[in-house]
Amino acid sequence: MKLFGRVLILVLSNALAIFVATKIVDGIEVEPSIINYLTAGALLGVINTFIRPVIKFFSFPFIILTLGLFTIIINIVLLFLVSFLLPTFTIEGISAAFWAVFIISIVNYLISIFTDN
Repeated sequence: MKLFGRVLILVLSNALAIFVATKIVDGIEVEPSIINYLTAGALLGVINTFIRPVIKFFSFPFIILTLGLFTIIINIVLLFLVSFLLPTFTIEGISAAFWAVFIISIVNYLISIFTDN
C-alpha cells in the first residue's frame, strides 16, 4: 500500500507540475482535461523511472565533463519523448522545453519537501 501511495503522489505531482508549466511557459500545451494531465504525469514518471537512469548511465562522461549540466539536456529530451508519445501534449521548441523542465523540476522539488519523497 505504501508503494501505491508513492506512485500516486508521483503521478499527481508530475501532473500538477505539467499543469503549472503549461500556464507559465508559452509553447507547452496540453489539451485541457484532467485525464490528459494525469496521463502526461504518469508517462513522465514511468520514463523518469525506467529510461532516465539508463541514459544517465551511458552519458556519465558528458555529465562529469559539463559538471552536471548535461542532465538538463537529458531532461529536455525525455520531455520531448513524452510529447512524442502523447498527441495531447505538445512542445513548440527547445526554449519552451528548457523552461518547462525548469518549472517541472521546481514544482516537483517543492512537492517532495512536503511529502518526504
